[in-house]
Amino acid sequence: MPENSISKRETRIVMKKKMNREISPRAIEKFSEIGTLILEEFAAYVEDVASEDGEKTRVRPRHIEAAHSRFMRDKNADE
Repeated sequence: MPENSISKRETRIVMKKKMNREISPRAIEKFSEIGTLILEEFAAYVEDVASEDGEKTRVRPRHIEAAHSRFMRDKNADE
């Protein structure tokens, strides 16, 4: 598993909160892998939004919210 990935422990916790069924160890591993890719992609959106305010801008909650809006808009446009 890559160094900067979502841990299997955290993955298991999230999946058990949202799913009322047995979860195989390989499903947890795959969820962690794909979840990490989604987080990395979202972080790139946040960087793009924050960079619009200047190179050394501190990331603020408004950047996260704007990035989320763009992420969801782009995700829905692909469907």
